[in-house]
Amino acid sequence: MTYCLAVKVNRGLVFASDSRTNAGVDYVATYSKMRRYCWPGERVCVLLTSGSLATSQAVMNAINRDLQDPDAAFNLRSGKQLYEVAQYIGKLSQEEQQRHAKAMEKSGSSAESNFIFGGQIAGQPPEIFHVYPQGNFISASDDTPNTVSEKRGALRHGVTGFNYPKQYICGPAG
Repeated sequence: MTYCLAVKVNRGLVFASDSRTNAGVDYVATYSKMRRYCWPGERVCVLLTSGSLATSQAVMNAINRDLQDPDAAFNLRSGKQLYEVAQYIGKLSQEEQQRHAKAMEKSGSSAESNFIFGGQIAGQPPEIFHVYPQGNFISASDDTPNTVSEKRGALRHGVTGFNYPKQYICGPAG
């Protein structure tokens, strides 16, 4: 199983993810499912992924491409509100899934990925969004201050998703 978790607490946000991507009888592969983008004094963005590793990596590559391209129509730094960035992540995910839809359908596989995106823009409260494979999203609230994304898989050797957590702490955006 793959798990990602984000929780809104009194003093900010907490993000956690595992790093296992595959487990076999004698083979375990790992890959970080957490990316953080920090621009001190401006904004902090954290992206967690679960689901298709290929789709997740393609979305992160597109985010990095757009951050490096001064002519990009949108990127993580250009959103005035974090929900705009959640929409952007959903759009990138949908584009990647559609690019491979025929091949995935033919093989009976899924290219779906879930994303938990959160952070803070200077002068705004911290926020968390769960971006679904369909591109839509929900946000955490005071009543439901957390979101969890999981990709179910075989439980091997009694190992659960959070035996290998990866955690980062970013300071406030401003």
